[in-house]
Amino acid sequence: MRVAVLVSVLLCCVASAYAQTSPAGVAKRATDAGESELISLDERLSESIKQNHLDGLMKYMLDDGAFLDGAGAVGLQNVRNLIAASYGRSSFALDLKPTEAHRLSDYSGYTMGTYLRQGENQKCHCAVSEEGEYLMVWKRSNGEWRVKAWIPTVMKSGQGCGCGSGGGVFR
Repeated sequence: MRVAVLVSVLLCCVASAYAQTSPAGVAKRATDAGESELISLDERLSESIKQNHLDGLMKYMLDDGAFLDGAGAVGLQNVRNLIAASYGRSSFALDLKPTEAHRLSDYSGYTMGTYLRQGENQKCHCAVSEEGEYLMVWKRSNGEWRVKAWIPTVMKSGQGCGCGSGGGVFR
């Protein structure tokens, strides 16, 4: 239920960004400085994950943050458990390539781009990878930008061994 509510809220936030139009009907975008700041956040998050794996991601997540892939999880511990079960704690790697950013206010914004996610299938212990596009919703909390929601869309996945069935290559 919480995931459904969160998805609804996120969709409303994104829709409101596009609903803010100028008199000419052109969607307003954040200033270059605001966009640059959000893109920099994605790049720092990616670097944090390279250095600290799963802990690098958790450092940037809000306590009520969400990871909304096929299974989905809401809440820091639930997100940690889902990703650890799928990727492993120390093998988790994520390379974000942000392509677009929109700052909705001083306290919220989102980025979109492509990603390469790598890890180890926890059932077969073989290397797996996944490429796709993502939407990252950011919220400023106590003066720091944190991930409110990470929504990946898989475009291509593969694994180095012939194990696993159903539920994606990571599960």
